[in-house]
Amino acid sequence: MRSFSFSTALLVLTFLAASMELSAAAPQFKTNSTNGFDTKSDSTEVAPKRQRRALVGLLVGIVVVIVVELAVAGIEYGISTSCVAGDTTMRKLDEETKTETSTAVRDLNRGDVVLGAAGGDLTPTYCKVETVGFFGNGSVYGNYTDHHFMLDNSTKEVHAHGQRGAASETDKYVVLLGPRDGEKDECLAGLDESTNLFTPLDTDFCGPNISLTFVQYRMLYRTILNTVRRTGGYWLNIGSYQPKVGLNATGDRVVLQWNDASPYLCESMLLCAESGSPDSEACADYEAVSKVFAENFLTPAALNETNTMLPNLGQPGVNGSASFAAFDDGSSNASVLTGNGFIAVIAATVAVLALGLVAVAVKYKRHRSRTVNHIATNDTFECSAPEGLGEEVPVDDGNSQRA
Repeated sequence: MRSFSFSTALLVLTFLAASMELSAAAPQFKTNSTNGFDTKSDSTEVAPKRQRRALVGLLVGIVVVIVVELAVAGIEYGISTSCVAGDTTMRKLDEETKTETSTAVRDLNRGDVVLGAAGGDLTPTYCKVETVGFFGNGSVYGNYTDHHFMLDNSTKEVHAHGQRGAASETDKYVVLLGPRDGEKDECLAGLDESTNLFTPLDTDFCGPNISLTFVQYRMLYRTILNTVRRTGGYWLNIGSYQPKVGLNATGDRVVLQWNDASPYLCESMLLCAESGSPDSEACADYEAVSKVFAENFLTPAALNETNTMLPNLGQPGVNGSASFAAFDDGSSNASVLTGNGFIAVIAATVAVLALGLVAVAVKYKRHRSRTVNHIATNDTFECSAPEGLGEEVPVDDGNSQRA
């Protein structure tokens, strides 16, 4: 809606310009001094060219309006809509002076120490920022999108935030926390200055029908943290993803976004974590899902980084695979995640099923009736994204200050 006025004005101007050009291109008559009859002037010879030029200009204007709408409303083009508002504040600790300051999420950097919640009792604890991932602009209610997962400190319930609080448009982020260097605290959520406990997860990643117990949430969180430490921080940056165009079972062209497939990844990741071993059958399924997702939904730069950090992606239980990284503490070859909403999202295990893994997908109890369920692994995909979306971002090499 923010681009409505601009797009409307642009469309009106385009129509006016085209109308003027067509009017100028219309046949012009003048009175012949010899016989007194009106005859066409010589300018009519160029009228067809001017008419064609006017029509082309009109079509170009319409296309520009469409592109502008898609670019500005990118979040509505299948991209994540669930995150934390950039002006949400947290208590940041200065480790030298031991003083706290109120800091907006958008101003946090990897390595900062902020107040979070740790352990089974969600005790307020200082945690290290592992990543701050940017996921564009969109609607929030209070400080969170309606589908962002929150934690209830008393019941330990994992629930969607809902449409609570004043609605507004703002920049959105995902924050992933880990223990401070040298400490073993299991940081599980961020604590904002209104005492809300927020997670890095949402229904974009796990699907609208997911129901997580607190125990399952802890397993999923640990798996994501381990993976992003092993691979890098590009998973929580919208610039790492691109839509895919393929053919479904009936031959129709369909456009898939990463979050069309990520619910399969979320579930397979959880089943792998619950199995307790990277050599399990569940982790083999997770490995397969991760490989398909990476090859179909990551940008070339992000895919290249994934293949570098996970050279054995697709080989379950092997060092350098997604399933191995899920159980690794990240102390070896670790690079911190940069850049949600994820998405909160996935880790080196890259995620998801563009359904061609029907054999894998049927093992899951919860299925989404989405177009993704009709894509086969042998389909040919094309990269297709509206202008201004899916632009690649520099892959974090672990040295940048901003997550």
